[in-house]
Amino acid sequence: MTEDALPPAVQEQLVRGGARVAWLRLDGGVVGDLGGDLSAYGLKGVVARGAPLPERVEWASALDGPLPLRLASVAAPRAEVERFDVEAREADGAVWVTLRDSSLAARTAGASMQVENDQDFLRDRLAGAERLRRGERRAREQVLRALGFELLERGPDGGYRPSGEPTSWLRDLCGWGPGEPRVLHPSDPTDFLTGFLEDAEDFFADASGDDEPTRRAHDGSRHLPSGVWTEAHMDADGETYERSFEATAIGLPGGRGVVAIERLDLSAALRQQALQRQRDAQLSYEGLAREVQVKDVLLHCIVHDLRGPLAGIVGSLSLLERGGLDDAAQDELVEMGLRQARRQEEMIGNVLDVFAAEYEALVRFEASPDGAPDVVAIAHETARRQRPAFEVAGARLVLEAPPGPILVVGRADRLERVLANLVGNALRHAPSGTDVTLRVEATDDGVRVSVLDRGPGVAAPLRERLFQRFVQGEGAGAVGLGLFYVRMTVERWGGSVAYADRDGGGADFRVDLVRATAEGIHDASP
Repeated sequence: MTEDALPPAVQEQLVRGGARVAWLRLDGGVVGDLGGDLSAYGLKGVVARGAPLPERVEWASALDGPLPLRLASVAAPRAEVERFDVEAREADGAVWVTLRDSSLAARTAGASMQVENDQDFLRDRLAGAERLRRGERRAREQVLRALGFELLERGPDGGYRPSGEPTSWLRDLCGWGPGEPRVLHPSDPTDFLTGFLEDAEDFFADASGDDEPTRRAHDGSRHLPSGVWTEAHMDADGETYERSFEATAIGLPGGRGVVAIERLDLSAALRQQALQRQRDAQLSYEGLAREVQVKDVLLHCIVHDLRGPLAGIVGSLSLLERGGLDDAAQDELVEMGLRQARRQEEMIGNVLDVFAAEYEALVRFEASPDGAPDVVAIAHETARRQRPAFEVAGARLVLEAPPGPILVVGRADRLERVLANLVGNALRHAPSGTDVTLRVEATDDGVRVSVLDRGPGVAAPLRERLFQRFVQGEGAGAVGLGLFYVRMTVERWGGSVAYADRDGGGADFRVDLVRATAEGIHDASP
């Protein structure tokens, strides 16, 4: 049968399907005709004219239901395509089935979701950074005002305006009444300050800044001091008092200019209070910055803990779906999947406790043999949990370790996460059909754990920043906290982490750990 003989509705589906389309005509449940790229969907040699669809065709049973029918993004473990769509409809007394490759659409949707997640994450980070900058600027302005300084910023119209709500003494000095515009122009009626603004204009226009009495600071900014002047003021009771001031025109890089006005009659006690407030503000800022860093790490830890068991579940189910296993192997995979599901259920129930306790767990560790983790046992457990994911990806995880136990400084759960991070990173970059090696070996100074793959390795421009936050290679598909977590955790235990190119091609990630002894380690706490 030619394509021209197909009913118009089926031809429309073929046109919309794009490349790698296959079709079948069923007459009373028996294949009457078929065509297209059958091998792409694992049907070549499986489906034949004059025979019903065999039971091994997973989607065949769905055709017994009401029509028209559409099955979207069907997994295809035994086919050339990763996923495909199945559509069935009745026409001319027969059931017409079309199959279209949807692998690219599925990958595109996944990539689009990852991009949206990354953008949301970056927006949250930028919003947090902006709040930090605003808080730092407010603290700076408070300190300057407490020390007796006010800043007048030069605007594009040539006027000078205060950077915030001016103090009462600046309003008195500039003669600003209630509701009046708070701006000074060099052309205003001349007094000492507006006269100095004329000098400041000439100073800002002079790009060289080499004429005296200008001064150049170490950061490239240029200063023009006014010298001290005193003005007489009258209080509400008619009493006259004097205040002394000094103005400084400051030429900033980029052509910007500000005028700083210092009130010189503040007492030493007020200056000391201002300095103390500055120190308090700096400590608050540093504490907030540390808190943001901790939240980054906690977010990564929780995502990793929830995603780890899920990978084991998906791997176990994928191997079961492939079939060809004996009863013992099937039972083992079912038990592994149930164990990982229970583990994830427990994690979800305790996620709030994790937020409260995770950072404390990072900074505590075991250094004595009584409670120190066995790195060999943890390597075996990590390999056992990761192997199903490797089998699904067509790679192999090889463990090379001496007889245990080998006790190291650290915490067992954190060490398992360190190894899982490195092994998972290798799986993402290892070509299909290659080995990833998890190696544990004793060294003169302690223990080295290496994860080696035959992937593309790390590009030279990234190596110096590889273990910093939010650094990821091309196609990494993650927010870039995994290797940062590895470095931060291992260094808190007195160890180190490094990267090297593998002989013959690939990556070699190395973690050096300290052996646990009765004396423990020194200076490893943060």
